[in-house]
Amino acid sequence: MILRTKHFTFIIFSLIFSLDMNAQRINFNLMDPHPDIKGGLFGGMDLADIDGDGDLDLYISGREDGWVSQDHSTFYLNDGSGNFTEMMDDGLPDLQSSNSVFGDIDGDGDEDLLVNGDIGPTGFTGLFLNDGNGNFTASTTSTFAQIVDGDIELIDLDADDDLDIFLTGKTVPDEDLIRIIYVNDGQGFFTALSETGLDNSHIDQAEFGDVDGDGDLDLLGLGSDDNDNTVFSWYLNDGSNGYTQMDTGLDHVSGGDFAIGDLDEDEDLDLLISGSEDGISEPDVYLYLNDGNGNFSRMNTGNTFKKVDLGKNDFLDFDGDGDLDICMTGSGAGGGTNIHTTIYENFGNNTFVQADSLIGSYVSRTTFGDINGDNLMDFILSGTTVGTPTFKTWVYLNNTSIISHLSSIKGEDLKVFPNPSNGRINFKVEQEDNFKVEIFNLLGKLIYSTQVRSGSDATLHLDLPSGAYILIAQGEKLAYQSKLSIIR
Repeated sequence: MILRTKHFTFIIFSLIFSLDMNAQRINFNLMDPHPDIKGGLFGGMDLADIDGDGDLDLYISGREDGWVSQDHSTFYLNDGSGNFTEMMDDGLPDLQSSNSVFGDIDGDGDEDLLVNGDIGPTGFTGLFLNDGNGNFTASTTSTFAQIVDGDIELIDLDADDDLDIFLTGKTVPDEDLIRIIYVNDGQGFFTALSETGLDNSHIDQAEFGDVDGDGDLDLLGLGSDDNDNTVFSWYLNDGSNGYTQMDTGLDHVSGGDFAIGDLDEDEDLDLLISGSEDGISEPDVYLYLNDGNGNFSRMNTGNTFKKVDLGKNDFLDFDGDGDLDICMTGSGAGGGTNIHTTIYENFGNNTFVQADSLIGSYVSRTTFGDINGDNLMDFILSGTTVGTPTFKTWVYLNNTSIISHLSSIKGEDLKVFPNPSNGRINFKVEQEDNFKVEIFNLLGKLIYSTQVRSGSDATLHLDLPSGAYILIAQGEKLAYQSKLSIIR
């Protein structure tokens, strides 16, 4: 590779943009010293400020350290720096096959907790009200279906500014499948809706979102029907919590997970699904883009994502640049040591690049939030791995180096040519600045790096095979990233 400097220029792929806020690759480090937190196999895990001191505390339930170990239900209080201390005598039952979610149920300004799970030999669903100091008392004003597995959601389904409840799962021991919406009166008293149009097929995971852009919340569900066939369901909301099942035409997976969010910043909800068709065959990953009306088109993701099942998918902005990045956990084909926890950075234009690889985990739970007060999204992972210990909860701190964008690049300040390139690319920026130029492949591996000084022409001759790459230019005043296409 040869660099000839004459007049400074930047050129990249057809979509050219400058970052309005930040440009940097994502980096997580395992917390050291590491907090002593119980495992949460088959359990729930969530972060919330339960004691009102301004930091995020942790709730976790499930099997403590193995497939047949003691079930538990435990709160950990945060000291503000991510150091968690177990809270004794929390008053909650020990649970597994469980879910949990925080929210202000009774409108008093603190974080209440809804949980479900297996307490043997029956299922359990309980609402626990917070006194504002992290002391929880079981609510006795409402009764709920007692379920295991499935999912629970706290969300304002009737647009009256309080949190309603959606339950899906199965009863124990008779294993009746149920889906119920409970409407909140604003004070934490709930009434079950009798006519919703929701059938009782099993949903392992539920998400609500406005899929078709009509202003109400539709239901997406991943699970199975009465014949144990895998199903990805979309229930269209009529605006009054009446739901009609739609034919999504999407891939059906079992042992999987999905996430919804606006990945391509076109103001609709896109969809990422992972899993295997029958729970036995090789897993896969499917990315679907929404046209805004609920019509999904599958993207060819190629080798972008590691193919996993028995894991979790999450969309979050890890690097603070205003778009959604991806975290995926799970087991690859054959299991064994082929398990993964991978962060993919969103580079725009539906391009995702592996940015960090953490301890691999399957049958996992994830929760995210700023646990040490540095305004970055940290990561807690609980699940099953290889090695010792096999079952554990890991706390990762986000150490992404955020670079402020001190001035914007106008269109006339940036020239890019040729595009596509045969390996020869030219750069021009009408600002004085020294830049480091790095090129990565789509697996996130750095394959080229150089320094370029503004005020002179520059030409790079790249000995790279045909394909798509990511180019990042980082200076004292500007940060820039985009695709680079090489065609030979």
